[in-house]
Amino acid sequence: MDLWSGSLVLGGNGHFSGVVSTAAGSRIEVGEPHLTRGTLVLRDGARIDGQGSLAVHDGMTLLLDRSAQVVVAGSYTQEPWATVEFGLGGSQTCDRVGRLRVGGTATLAGSLVATLRDGCTPTTGQSFGIITATTLVGNFSRAELPQGLHAQTTQIGVILTAL
Repeated sequence: MDLWSGSLVLGGNGHFSGVVSTAAGSRIEVGEPHLTRGTLVLRDGARIDGQGSLAVHDGMTLLLDRSAQVVVAGSYTQEPWATVEFGLGGSQTCDRVGRLRVGGTATLAGSLVATLRDGCTPTTGQSFGIITATTLVGNFSRAELPQGLHAQTTQIGVILTAL
């Protein structure tokens, strides 16, 4: 799917596989103000490539499962009651991880969730760069992580590390 102008609003519950490409100035929104809950699931290998920005609104969840990728050249905004979830899996060595790449500012709030799939068992010291951005503002107010995983927020991203 290609979006060359305007906005793509994804609301309710939805599953996606394939690639969505957007042009400069476009905006992808997960949810709308009148929606109170829902999930956009990007399954293993799905990808959103955006030249615009991405917003995850209150009550909504963006799930990046295993090797799913969201790459936006603009900004990423997560509202205080929104959730971003990352799936780690592929095998016992956790070689497939969902990732969010932001070319501009990532504004974090709300919840961070990580889940282990496919028998993924991180080893002590193993780390996963799940979010990268030019600039990172804010932090998650809640984190639901598997036992032994720790989230570290830096000025340019979020890293999960096995303790």
